[in-house]
Amino acid sequence: MYVIFFGGAKIFKKKGMEWHADTLIDTAFFLAFLVYPMIASKTFSAFGCQALEDGSSVLKVDFSIFCSDTTGAGTPIYAVISLFAFIMLGVHVIGLPLVYIYLFFIKYRGALVKLRQQELDDAAQAKLAESFRVTAVEVTESADRIEPGDVLPGFLIKLTEGKGYEWRTYWFELFEMSRKVMLVGVPAVFSDRGGTLQLFWGLLVCFGTFGAYMMYAPFVEDTDDQLQQLAQAQIFLTLVSSLALRAVPPSAEMEYILSIVMMCVPILGIYMNTPIAEELGKCWAALKEKVYEKYFVPWLENRKAKRANANKISATIEMDAPTTLPPRPNASTTAEELKA
Repeated sequence: MYVIFFGGAKIFKKKGMEWHADTLIDTAFFLAFLVYPMIASKTFSAFGCQALEDGSSVLKVDFSIFCSDTTGAGTPIYAVISLFAFIMLGVHVIGLPLVYIYLFFIKYRGALVKLRQQELDDAAQAKLAESFRVTAVEVTESADRIEPGDVLPGFLIKLTEGKGYEWRTYWFELFEMSRKVMLVGVPAVFSDRGGTLQLFWGLLVCFGTFGAYMMYAPFVEDTDDQLQQLAQAQIFLTLVSSLALRAVPPSAEMEYILSIVMMCVPILGIYMNTPIAEELGKCWAALKEKVYEKYFVPWLENRKAKRANANKISATIEMDAPTTLPPRPNASTTAEELKA
């Protein structure tokens, strides 16, 4: 398939049909991106055989295929499968990363290094301009400034900048392919399928890749970096949960805790990478405004009216009261004076 796509692209390019050639190459890399993990897993699983009691062995993914007979000699059908697996291992599992290495570090290394340095210089100038120690920064456009489309083919731009990577980590797609092989392909060779060894290997890979994503933060958008880091953490927690659930005797409390932990990571990802928090804030503000207008404002107006009415009644009482009070009686006051 790859030969057909790249061969057709070369023919189109010789005929001057650049758009058709770029389309074929883009399609080839896109298909390789989609099927790479699956083919890697299937290729490595071809080398996993399980021994039987009679001395023969069968393929773990298909017990109907014998790897060897009771004498230990390999079967013809497994010889064909092994040959095909070795070819696919060289052409696809190892060959595709080698193509990336050739493109990134040999053929287009000079242009990619210049783009990386240009991006670092732009970031340094932007940071200098924002520094409180600098009052004015004059940024001048470099005469030898380059654009990716002038020095790189379209398919390579799609493998780097097109996937959201910064130019300082233009090689990160190669790391991503290696991660997929180690996480999906290599465990297929282990004898204990779905066992503790596979889980331990997966934990090691996830721990390393999570550290790499934290250290390099390869994407242009910070939200993409955060989402990828959360994805690695979710895979790690999934494997840890699988180990925890194998405890004997099983614990109901552990199941509840794991369920809560496994739900927290997706919720955190939705909160950090979607405008749901902003929208919830707007809804909360609108709800408070409606509650304020419907309940608090009438209550406040009623309270003010009652206070004004009370003040009015108090003022009326004061106006009707006598200005002078009669003298207080004492021991020398007579009855006639009191009547007067």
